[in-house]
Order: sequence, then structure tokens, then C-alpha cells
Amino acid sequence: ACAYYGSVAATTADTWATESGRGSRRPPRALLVGPTVNPGASGGMTPRGCLGSAAGAALIAGIAATDPAVEG
Repeated sequence: ACAYYGSVAATTADTWATESGRGSRRPPRALLVGPTVNPGASGGMTPRGCLGSAAGAALIAGIAATDPAVEG
């Protein structure tokens, strides 16, 4: 069950980061080198997208915490 929720949390975080980052007023920056990149480019990040990613992962973690099949 943990592996399932982990994979769902990762995909949700990625999707929410993409969707929320699209509405960002700031241009995305490359993760490793820092210059601005075109929206939709691989490795581009915005603060809004990072918050969306954290929210998506937290939602799935909260759901997993209520599942009796998940121990820990």
C-alpha cells in the first residue's frame, strides 16, 4: 500500500506542479542552472508550481494516513 500511495503522490505532485505553474506570473527557471526557460520546458520551476506540487503530495499523504492498510 505504501508503494501505491507513494507513486500516486509523485504523479499528483507532478501534475499539480504543472497545472498551477502555468498560471505563474514569473517565468520558470531551470532547476540546476538557474536561467529562465520557456514555459513547459523540462526542468523549469516556479514558486507557484512548487507550492502546487507540495499540496498535491500532501493531499495524497493525508489520504494514505487514513488507510488502515498503511502501517507506520
